[in-house]
Amino acid sequence: MKSLRLIFILFVFTSCQNDKPLKNHLEEFKREFDSASYVGFETKFYKMLIPKDWKTSQPQGIDSFVIRYVTSDSDTIYSDFGWYSNNLIEYENENVQIDYFLIDNYKSKIIQTKNGKNKIVGVYIENLWKEGKQKVHFNFYGTNLSEKSTEVVLNAISNLKFKR
Repeated sequence: MKSLRLIFILFVFTSCQNDKPLKNHLEEFKREFDSASYVGFETKFYKMLIPKDWKTSQPQGIDSFVIRYVTSDSDTIYSDFGWYSNNLIEYENENVQIDYFLIDNYKSKIIQTKNGKNKIVGVYIENLWKEGKQKVHFNFYGTNLSEKSTEVVLNAISNLKFKR
């Protein structure tokens, strides 16, 4: 009888081990880069390092917090923090690589063009937290980017921190 209990306990214990959430199996998104040419950029929702030469503007969002960044190559990067942020699914095709990582302990979808011109790169994070009954999402992405802009966008994504 004791051995039957022991087997049952071991079975339950090992079964629970496999029920870890998916995000526990993801790697943190990290990139090595020289941060000397970057500056801290902070909003009321998140902060990150961006290149010193980027220009920012804050167009009026209808139901979200929107920021537009313009790179030194005149590429435009969009950021949307809100209930209906673009999940970037419209950019998913055979030439786009999709990976999942952790960014600031949130499961994050990172998309980037595999090769060719007109680079696309960005991140989408679903369900950061709830505001009332609504879930808040985040994206940060650019399309038709230069190679240089692609690299610096990935650097910025790698150091995102959310304020919650």
